[in-house]
Formats: sequence, structure tokens, C-alpha cells
Amino acid sequence: MRTTIKIAAQRGDAVRREAEIRRRASWEHGTNEHINGLIRWYLPKGTDFSKISEEQISQIESLINNRPRKCLGFKTPIEVASSFVALRG
Repeated sequence: MRTTIKIAAQRGDAVRREAEIRRRASWEHGTNEHINGLIRWYLPKGTDFSKISEEQISQIESLINNRPRKCLGFKTPIEVASSFVALRG
């Protein structure tokens, strides 16, 4: 938080507004940390990302996005996003 305030003071209102947008609600932290854990399961700390191909990243992304989530009523993010797009289409 102190870093954000220092940067905001140096760069002005635009950075301050950006920092406010980035803040997460307390209920979002658990979900975010869970996703980070899933990513680390496939790409452990210390992984040399220069050796990871776009195909490998796409495969990991697909595996994570097709995994059911309790917070989504045990639907996958793909199912939830697809239903939203279908409603708008």
C-alpha cells in the first residue's frame, strides 16, 4: 500500500485511479490465490519461462479454464462465459 501511495504521488491522478481499480474485494483474494496455486502446480517457482512454449501455455490455460469451480456452482469458467455470451448474442 505504501508503494502505491508513493507512485501515485509521483505520477498523479491517473496512477491513483489505476491503483483503485486494481484493488480486490476481500472475498476475491481466496479465489485469486487458488488460481495462482493451480498455475504453480503446472509451472513451479523457478520455472524458466523462456523455455515454455505458447502451446504449453495454451494447454495449461485450457486445463485451468475447464476445471469446475465451487464459486461458480461447480461450473467451469468456460461454461459461465459461454452462457453470458449466448445471452448477449
